[in-house]
Amino acid sequence: MKGVWHFIVPELGKLDEHEQVRAWEAAERALGWRHWMSLLVMVLVISAVWLVFIRYHHMLISAGFILIPVPSIVVYRRALRRACWAILAERGEPICRVCGYNLAGNVSGRCPECGQVHRDL
Repeated sequence: MKGVWHFIVPELGKLDEHEQVRAWEAAERALGWRHWMSLLVMVLVISAVWLVFIRYHHMLISAGFILIPVPSIVVYRRALRRACWAILAERGEPICRVCGYNLAGNVSGRCPECGQVHRDL
């Protein structure tokens, strides 16, 4: 599982292999159909534009197919990061489950990044 995803989701580096598998499974459950729907919408939009402008801008529009996975990766990254944060919080690390902010040394019980109240600090 190492590689590009550790660069995209740095929290994966803090998890052991078993926890990484749990994070991936939690992200897939959280996304459900939305992950595939975002990919399908991008394929349809780029295909429609490609069909309309094929005679004039074929190189530009064809390059657009490279961008198809981008929304899918963005949606998946968010779900995977939230799953990692939840696992880190379960482990007892002081981390905000909403935004991932490191809450080490926080005594107020409120995340300074997003304002979420954490009673377990």
